[in-house]
Amino acid sequence: MIMRKVQIDHRRPRYAIDSIDHALRTLHLLRDTGAVRVSDVALKLGIAPSTAHRIMAMLVYQGFAVQDDSRRYLAGPALWAPVMTSQRTATLIEVARPILEDLSREVGEIINLSVRVGVHSRVLLTVGDLDPTADDDRTGRVYPAHSSASGRALLALEPDALLERLFVGRSAKAYGSALTKADLDELATEIAETRRRGFAVCDEEVQRGVAGVAVPVSTPDGSACTIVVLLPHGRLKQLRRDVGKIDLLFAAKRRLSESLVGAVGNNGLVE
Repeated sequence: MIMRKVQIDHRRPRYAIDSIDHALRTLHLLRDTGAVRVSDVALKLGIAPSTAHRIMAMLVYQGFAVQDDSRRYLAGPALWAPVMTSQRTATLIEVARPILEDLSREVGEIINLSVRVGVHSRVLLTVGDLDPTADDDRTGRVYPAHSSASGRALLALEPDALLERLFVGRSAKAYGSALTKADLDELATEIAETRRRGFAVCDEEVQRGVAGVAVPVSTPDGSACTIVVLLPHGRLKQLRRDVGKIDLLFAAKRRLSESLVGAVGNNGLVE
């Protein structure tokens, strides 16, 4: 079999957009050097420090960078997340959308559909009364699984030994996901509570002022996703005490699980 040569045109586009070029080159720096400062980005790209600072702020906002205690910027979870291109993902979103939209109207909150990819939780879909100026649409965002409601709900479906493999040891340190013993013990306690009550809770651990309540949904191919209710921190206690709304969340879980079983017979949820 003759392999066809792949031709890549590296010429600068005629109508290049400098701001996008700068952001993409900064992603290369984060990926290949491990850590950068604003001054490094400004020097490497030949731009003003104020421009470099704005670029880094947007990359942090979108999860492509994080800032450590010494004010260096490191590669964020969105930069490490693997590409998802399967028909399974498209079918999952298609089946879940009307169910999540109904739930959003019923509980009056924004709803996410999320999955776990290793140590990360990824948002596949956001529905509800979204305000684009308030960072409501989280579609595509990637969050640490151990601190997000979605990630905790999905980790609760796994054996306890998986926590050690994901968050302890040389591999976890290499990928920046290692937890201290105290943090791991806290996560184990939270997962035990999640299994007991049937839903996971996140209260400002991912984003200041934002809380989440998530239920896991098993899918026919043996994997799982979550339905997450997002709400302001101040409304979390009220939601947890509202038996009617919690029942609606579990009803949406059952409806999605049953609908996914039906989707297998139509166009196949499993690749």
